[in-house]
Amino acid sequence: MKWPTGFYCEKCGCTHYYFNEKRTLFECAKCGHQHYLFAGTIFQDNKLPLFKLILGLYLFFSANKGCSAMELASELDVNYKTTLKLCRKCRVLMTLSNSEKILDSMFYESDTIYIGAKTSNKPRNGN
Repeated sequence: MKWPTGFYCEKCGCTHYYFNEKRTLFECAKCGHQHYLFAGTIFQDNKLPLFKLILGLYLFFSANKGCSAMELASELDVNYKTTLKLCRKCRVLMTLSNSEKILDSMFYESDTIYIGAKTSNKPRNGN
């Protein structure tokens, strides 16, 4: 999503790069400028591993009655302050999402639906 047409250097415009796995960054082959994947995004200073970050986003946005930072802290097995920051960033994402643009927005809202009624313990009649 950061480079929809492929990598390009913001400094010199070059499209060739080296990927540094140790530091997880892209380095321009021409000028050597280093590009981090999360730089310039809402998750720029995030210390969580990518798996826990995506799991936290899923848990936050899929909860029917909301998700507190304490619940996320216990589910992700991370510090309360870390999940508090993640919840704050998720709320910022929700405010940046524009509900007027139905299919043009980068962020979508989803909800679950329950079909049927509560069952009673009474036996059914043959009517």
